[in-house]
Amino acid sequence: MLEEHLRTGSILKAMERSMHSARHCFTEYFYQAGKMKHVEYSLLDSWYQFLTHSESTGFDTEADMIFYLQTEPEIALERVKKRGRVEEDSLQMDFLSGLHRLHEDWLIHGNNTAQARVPSPM
Repeated sequence: MLEEHLRTGSILKAMERSMHSARHCFTEYFYQAGKMKHVEYSLLDSWYQFLTHSESTGFDTEADMIFYLQTEPEIALERVKKRGRVEEDSLQMDFLSGLHRLHEDWLIHGNNTAQARVPSPM
């Protein structure tokens, strides 16, 4: 994801997920669900903090705009089932609901546990 954030030479850069959503939604979900140890969580967070600190790294990991395609977890699960992809067979409603809550907290309500700022306008 970092490589995609740092890619240059195009007018528009689009990503389905960014290192910001990976940190503030996916990492938070796995940690809160007890599927990630505290040491793993701390290590990922320290790497994220380092990589997004442009004064230290010179990396520009900001985004010009975030497009949040908001949908209810029930609809997302229905779409997953319709696609019928083998790699998505094990997705559960609690996973989708948890990710939905974390995305909403981060992008809409600004009240997530990681004290994360949104890296661009929405």
